[in-house]
Amino acid sequence: IEERQVFDVDAGFDWNRLAAECSGLSLFGDRKLIEVRLAGSKLGAEGSAMLRELAAQPASDNVVLVLAGKLDRDVEKTAWFRALDEAGEAGAHLVALPECAYPAYYLKDEAPYSRPGVRPFEEVAALFAGKAERYGYWLAAGMAVPHPSGRVTNSGLIFGPDGERRGQYDKSFLWHFDTNWFERGRSFPVWDAGFCRFGVLICADGRQPEVARSLAVNGAEVILD
Repeated sequence: IEERQVFDVDAGFDWNRLAAECSGLSLFGDRKLIEVRLAGSKLGAEGSAMLRELAAQPASDNVVLVLAGKLDRDVEKTAWFRALDEAGEAGAHLVALPECAYPAYYLKDEAPYSRPGVRPFEEVAALFAGKAERYGYWLAAGMAVPHPSGRVTNSGLIFGPDGERRGQYDKSFLWHFDTNWFERGRSFPVWDAGFCRFGVLICADGRQPEVARSLAVNGAEVILD
């Protein structure tokens, strides 16, 4: 990442500025980091719609990082958690969240949960578990998961329809900067959801055919990325 653009969101923030920046190319390199700082501000309808629209777009060379304080009850009812509700209300049986949906991919160091404003891992995992149990779907949630080494893994955390944690897949093909924070995964688990057997690979894993092959050999019929 060669370029960084920071937006401080306040009550009068123009979300069109963010949209324009996201659609533009970096002037200094192939990728740019777009940092959106919410501070004490709430997203509001326009902000929620904008971030939901960005999340639904195909992956680009831009990295959008949204920094927020502790989520309160009102925030948990907005777009980020509402997407899980919408999936359940639509009758989804298998739901996936993006890579490192929490605490966001741009970790800065090996101990993201020790920073002020970042909710504890178990607390966030419990929120995801509650959604899976409420709607009775399987959920693969992208999270940085604490590792016994003191670092984290870049994982797809799997919750069953009963809200129980069924295991995790840890990203195995780490990109160059991934090695700054993550422990490498070394197994390729598959889960039987009844209607299908599924596995998970994460981002750069897709560059290595052997990752998908290993999942298929282990019985995966569906592979989530």
